[in-house]
Amino acid sequence: MPRLNEIEPEDADAFTRKLYQRVGMVPNLYVVMANSPMVLDGFLKLTSCLEGSRLDKKTREMIYLLTSQIDECEYCLASHTQTATEHGVLTASESLDARRGRSDDPKVDAMLAFARELVERRGRVRDETLARVRSVGYGDEEILDAIGTVALATLSNYIALVAEPDLDFLDAPELE
Repeated sequence: MPRLNEIEPEDADAFTRKLYQRVGMVPNLYVVMANSPMVLDGFLKLTSCLEGSRLDKKTREMIYLLTSQIDECEYCLASHTQTATEHGVLTASESLDARRGRSDDPKVDAMLAFARELVERRGRVRDETLARVRSVGYGDEEILDAIGTVALATLSNYIALVAEPDLDFLDAPELE
């Protein structure tokens, strides 16, 4: 049972109902976020802004999964594994590799190493890690997009970890 209230669409204020209409299917995490319409709105706006990122969707999803794995957020692992594979953004194998922080693509692999260090060292990325991600062709814009993706993932992870919403997605497979 969730530890924070859930604001279902029929119980939401007009502003929150409009937010719900924008997303269509309303995941359980969003009905928890709706306790603060400003948090939900900000989350949706950052999500939308990152869609226009120079960092491709596949890499962003891999960063999201890696961040959720490090944070041990079952809810976000389940939701992003299911949606990324159902929409053809990642294969099942790629989603598992992302959670392990690796990719067969050397460029993406460098970005995942950057993202891992960003999360684990709380932003204190070493010079050599930053140099590596730049050496494979990422510029400051993509680096900031990756930081934004980590921030977005962290926000949803922390809310899910505190609230413990019921999973409305299939469980993510276990890592071996």
